[in-house]
Amino acid sequence: MEGETRDKRGESPEESAPAEREQTPLSKLRDLRPEKDPIGAGRGFLKADTKRT
Repeated sequence: MEGETRDKRGESPEESAPAEREQTPLSKLRDLRPEKDPIGAGRGFLKADTKRT
């Protein structure tokens, strides 16, 4: 029910999140080791973008 009210108001966590991501300096971002990242969320982010172009 909370998700429905957020959609009606146009306020969602996804809309506010990009502003926070832009403020994160690249020096604080790092790749996770495979044992710490079992689903592979931190791997291939930049490589995936280059393959699409």
